[in-house]
Amino acid sequence: MILKYPKNWSSKMGALKHTPTHFVEKIWKSLPNEPIDENFTKAFHTDHFNGREYKILAPKKHSIVADVHDKWYAGRTIHFHLQVSHAKVMQFAPVKQATSVQRIEIMYTDPDGFKLPEPNVFIDGCWFFGYSALAKNEGFPSVAAFFQKYNKDFTGKIVHWTTLKY
Repeated sequence: MILKYPKNWSSKMGALKHTPTHFVEKIWKSLPNEPIDENFTKAFHTDHFNGREYKILAPKKHSIVADVHDKWYAGRTIHFHLQVSHAKVMQFAPVKQATSVQRIEIMYTDPDGFKLPEPNVFIDGCWFFGYSALAKNEGFPSVAAFFQKYNKDFTGKIVHWTTLKY
């Protein structure tokens, strides 16, 4: 299955809007033992890889997806694609397998419909407080940026391609 990543942050991301996400560098950083392949070479030679940023950025170790049709599971193949333009995508990393998949729920309202004072995050049904690690491993520069993207009730899955699991 394809995981598609934007080249730049969306206009909904406040101060980050239209700045590079550096997801190519962050994902390659999470694959330290992976040999350089034609997908990396293609990304590198088309200006979609920044070596200086690669050196300083933290790795992106998973992706959060909505998965409305319940298609993600451990063992499922992952094709990493960069959304270069509206109509053009480019695979930038080797095909990997999902090492694990966890359910995530971000709640801004309680079961009775009342607004919560802050978002509550549940992973595999357990209340989760490691917002900083979650944001960093999802490729966000901060917890605030993470919750700017996930700014309403959300249910989905965390697709892992490393040994990390919450």
